[in-house]
Amino acid sequence: MVDVVIGEFMDAAAETIASMREGSVLINTARINTARNVSRVLEENA
Repeated sequence: MVDVVIGEFMDAAAETIASMREGSVLINTARINTARNVSRVLEENA
């Protein structure tokens, strides 16, 4: 389960790097923050 969240986080990070030229960094930053929050909740509940 945690591996899935880490994978989603890495995907979001890759998207952020790829989209920096497009000006959609804020959207991808929100995705990363969401992945971090989900990961933290899973760790607390583990």
